[in-house]
Amino acid sequence: MTEKMVVSRNTSVNRLRDKAITDCRPTKVHVLSDGGGLELTVKPIFSTSQASGEKVVTGWNRVWSYRFMRPEDGKRTKMGLGNYPTVTLQHARELKRAAQEKLSHGINPITHRADAISLRRTEQKLAQNTLRSNAVSWFELQKSNVTKRTVKKSWDSLEKHVLPKLGDLPIAEIRNPLIRDTLSELAAQGKIETVEKLCRTINQILDHAVISENLDENRCEKARKQFPKKIVVNQLTIPTSGLSRLLADVEASTMRSTTRALFYLELHTLVRPGEAAGARWDEIDMPNRVWTLPASRMKMREEHKVPLSDQVLRILEQMQAIRRNDYIFPGNFSAKNQPQSSQSVNMALARMGYRGKLVSHGLRSLGSTILHEAIDENGRKRFEYHVIEAALSHADDNKIAAIYNRTKYYEHRIDLMKWWSEYIEAAGTKKD
Repeated sequence: MTEKMVVSRNTSVNRLRDKAITDCRPTKVHVLSDGGGLELTVKPIFSTSQASGEKVVTGWNRVWSYRFMRPEDGKRTKMGLGNYPTVTLQHARELKRAAQEKLSHGINPITHRADAISLRRTEQKLAQNTLRSNAVSWFELQKSNVTKRTVKKSWDSLEKHVLPKLGDLPIAEIRNPLIRDTLSELAAQGKIETVEKLCRTINQILDHAVISENLDENRCEKARKQFPKKIVVNQLTIPTSGLSRLLADVEASTMRSTTRALFYLELHTLVRPGEAAGARWDEIDMPNRVWTLPASRMKMREEHKVPLSDQVLRILEQMQAIRRNDYIFPGNFSAKNQPQSSQSVNMALARMGYRGKLVSHGLRSLGSTILHEAIDENGRKRFEYHVIEAALSHADDNKIAAIYNRTKYYEHRIDLMKWWSEYIEAAGTKKD
């Protein structure tokens, strides 16, 4: 059986004093009135005595409340104002006056307080749901999708050019005008490629926020259109007629043997400079004549298989004779188990007099042009467009189609690589 709570109440309307409050130590619930609806409920705290087993008072809870008539229906109600002495007597009176002020305007102070708390919580949530917080979340996800180097470069650029101005803004406030104002200085400096990358990164973060239900809609999909277009500058290359001269210059140069071998591997396989320089022995299957570049090393983040011609196999055999670590083209002896720099061929070409005329990436352009212009004995194009694009590991807008095409055209690419290596070999023996 539960005990019936007994409540005593003082009917005095005299204003309370702190001493009266602290002196009030009842054995049952007692209510002290300060007048005007302000009350302090004093409730004893009981515990069981270990000596006698009886319940004894060990302390008191003192809670402020304000009684008033609800403006919406005239019913009496009570509003809690907090515990004494955390809420002092003076503070409780101030809270009562604030409630009375609301009532004088027909506002229920309980409803008003609940709305204010809800608004404050919403504002706090919005304050935490910033561009920066969503960027951090997105970049954590990217670490499993792209290389650490790419992630770091993207984050450093965002942190340098965007987050100082927009990072602490709620994600919902990010709009095209803000992006324009933030990146306009970079655009004015002609750094359009950086602007493009930042616009792309911002959009990916906003899309991530939508997926994470931190944002209703990405309204900045066309942010890039606020800036001038990038002037496309093709990689420096030489005319197709200059291949024989280039090969003669390479043979006559004083470049290191490993750099010369790297040059020829880039030329024969048409892979990107960084992909060639970072080639590893565990990617090579010489018996099956295939080089498998993992997605983690590819620009397009997709595995790429390169058929190996006889000429490429000879390059690999040459490098195998001096193998000293996991990389086919090892760096200098001070760089333990590191590959040769992807800029090695560029620097060698510059020393040979090709500065401003040819860069190693331009070997891909040179090969692409020759392959696209190649004619068979019947006067028709020797290689289909998609076979050449697959050999160059160019992106396909349709990823499923890209995978299908790489598989479908692999046999054709074996013929293409054989023809291309023989073409290079013939050009190397051709006299100007």
